[in-house]
Amino acid sequence: MNKVRGLLAAIVLMAGMTACMPGELTAVYDDEEKIASDSNVYSRGNSVLRIQNQEYQGTFGKFEGMETIWTYDAAKDQALEFTYKISVYSGKLKLVLVTEDRSVTNIVEVTPETTMEETEYGVIQVKEGENR
Repeated sequence: MNKVRGLLAAIVLMAGMTACMPGELTAVYDDEEKIASDSNVYSRGNSVLRIQNQEYQGTFGKFEGMETIWTYDAAKDQALEFTYKISVYSGKLKLVLVTEDRSVTNIVEVTPETTMEETEYGVIQVKEGENR
């Protein structure tokens, strides 16, 4: 098993994720077909983002929809290690893996009740080809 450390080194303090209004953007949350699509569809306000050295950090006052935060073109099937920390004050957030064949795997789902106090460690199995 080939392990690649740090591809998604940290997702730190994604605060204030909300799903304020039912509608097309919030309906994406449970629709794997829309999640697997190539488009990013979102509305966000009061956000600060930083992507550097394979690390994504973001703070959002409001976010609805979906956004690709990472892509990886795997030369073969392999396991990737990553760390993350997510805080949600309102609403819910999930991180998913979408493989080249458009299969969707939930990695983590967070609500205000499940907000993480410490950085978490995870391993995902990616398939040969594009993963996001």
